[in-house]
Amino acid sequence: MNHKYLCPSCQGNRSRFYLIKKLAQEVRIDPNTGKIVWAADEWEDVLDDGELYLEVRCALCGYTSRENVFTQAAKNLGASNNLAID
Repeated sequence: MNHKYLCPSCQGNRSRFYLIKKLAQEVRIDPNTGKIVWAADEWEDVLDDGELYLEVRCALCGYTSRENVFTQAAKNLGASNNLAID
């Protein structure tokens, strides 16, 4: 996971982020009461298309989204910095 990030909301943060990894736990619930009657001891990583589901939160403005939104913002900024100005 060596990706450059840029917050697409505040556009000023390139270095301070929280990585949010989602976990799932299997449970069984009583259909009448809604009470959990059994819970697995293990938590599993949530996967999306075989890859870890990862969200990123900007530590400056709090904007949270999928990791690819932050990496795409960094790529777009890099591409716009490389444009020739006539």
